[in-house]
Amino acid sequence: MTNTGAAAFTADAPATVSDDLSGVLDDATYNGDASNGATYAAPILSWSLAIPVEDSVTLTYSVTVNAPATGDLDLANAVTPGDGGECLEEGSCVTNTPISAYEVSKSVDTETTAAGQKVTYTIAIGNTGAVAYTDETPASSTDDLSEVLDDATYNGDATNGATYTAPVLSWAGALEVGQVVSVTYSVTVNDPLTGDRELVNAVLPGDGGACGDACSVTTTVTPPAPPLATTGLNPWIVGGGLGVATLAILAGLALLLVRRRQNITE
Repeated sequence: MTNTGAAAFTADAPATVSDDLSGVLDDATYNGDASNGATYAAPILSWSLAIPVEDSVTLTYSVTVNAPATGDLDLANAVTPGDGGECLEEGSCVTNTPISAYEVSKSVDTETTAAGQKVTYTIAIGNTGAVAYTDETPASSTDDLSEVLDDATYNGDATNGATYTAPVLSWAGALEVGQVVSVTYSVTVNDPLTGDRELVNAVLPGDGGACGDACSVTTTVTPPAPPLATTGLNPWIVGGGLGVATLAILAGLALLLVRRRQNITE
C-alpha cells in the first residue's frame, strides 16, 4: 500500500484494505500469519493503517496448499482498497496461482505366489493438478524393494525410463495435465524359498505428490505341499507281495473246485 496523496493517513483516519480468501480456501489453509496488525474474520483479512505521504507499507500473509489437492486447483485472490484507494493499474489487485499436484499408486498381479513364480508390479503416476510437470520440474516416485528381495530377485525389466539402484527403483519425468504414466516391473520368487515368505512393497511419491488408491501391496509366498507319507517299503516289493497273495488265493479256489468235483463223482 502506497500513500500517493498529499495528506497522511493516520490511526484516526487510516488507509484500509481487505482481502477475501474465498477463492483460496477451497484449495488451501490460511496460516494465521498476516503482518502489520491484520484482522481475520474468515474468509476476509482486513488492515487499517497509518501511512505518511509518499510512504509505502508491505502486507504479507501465507496459505498452505492442501495435500492431497482439493478445490478447483486455482488460488484466485483479490485485494480491495477502501474509500479513497485504488488499484495501481488494471489487474494489479488480482492474482491467480494454479496448483500442481500428482498422485502415485501401486498394484500387484497376484496376492499369493510360489517358488519360481513371476510377480508383476504396476506403478501409476497421474497428474491431478492444473500445471504440467516438465523434465526440469518433474513428478517422481521411489520404490524400495528391500522387503521383496529377501524372497525374490528383481528381473531388471522396469519400463518407461525407471532406473534401479539396489534396492530402490526410481522414476522421474514430465507429465501433462491429466496424463498418467505406468511403470511395470517384475520379480521372480527364489527357488528354493528364502526370506520371510512375504513380498511387502510400497511406492513413495516425491515432493508435491500424494498416494492415490493404494501405495503399498503385499504378496504371500506359499510353501510347496509336503510329500505323501510312505511306509519306506520298495513299491516293487509291495507289488510283488500282492501278486504272490493273489496267486495263493487263486490256487486255493482251484483246489476247492477240484475237491467239490471229486465229491460229486463219488
